[in-house]
Amino acid sequence: MKTLIKKYPHVPQFKNFLTAVYDSKGDKNKAYECNKLIQEEHPDYLLGKVNLAAQYFEQKEYDKIPEVLGEQMETQALYPDRKVFHVSEVMAFNRLAVIYYSTIGNLEEAESRLKIMEEIDEEHPDTYKALKYIMPERMKATIKRDEEEGQINDEFNDYESPAFLHENMINSEPKVGRNNPCPCGSGKKYKKCCGRK
Repeated sequence: MKTLIKKYPHVPQFKNFLTAVYDSKGDKNKAYECNKLIQEEHPDYLLGKVNLAAQYFEQKEYDKIPEVLGEQMETQALYPDRKVFHVSEVMAFNRLAVIYYSTIGNLEEAESRLKIMEEIDEEHPDTYKALKYIMPERMKATIKRDEEEGQINDEFNDYESPAFLHENMINSEPKVGRNNPCPCGSGKKYKKCCGRK
């Protein structure tokens, strides 16, 4: 990758790939150095901005994210002269916007960015990553609304808590051993019947 960067210094994508390699290897310092280099040499490269915003998120420097992605956090507002964006740019940009807005508690803005992502591709990996951050905020909003409407009260005990119910509903069926009879009633061992992988 470094050879390609030397041969084609004007191509920011190679530096972006190098950033991803360092990040996947867990070398955050080198990934951050690459982000800085991309910003210095290619200040208008959108995925470079997204990477820098992600870096600020990891460092819990949330106030710097709008400085990078723009106050409106919209690709068209950040690049008013561009008419076409690659799907990877739109998805990565909006994923960061969802994460940012979810983190600061602005569920309405997070939901609007997630809707854009779902309209493009609801099964895209970035859509799933965004959902990971928005779901806890949805739960908090539901609990807050229920409290305000008086649906949650002092009688709400540990056995009725969402965490208790979630944990016990998911694992409510007893585990079947591999050599035990299959619960479907076939008479076969579980591993030879419904337990086949």
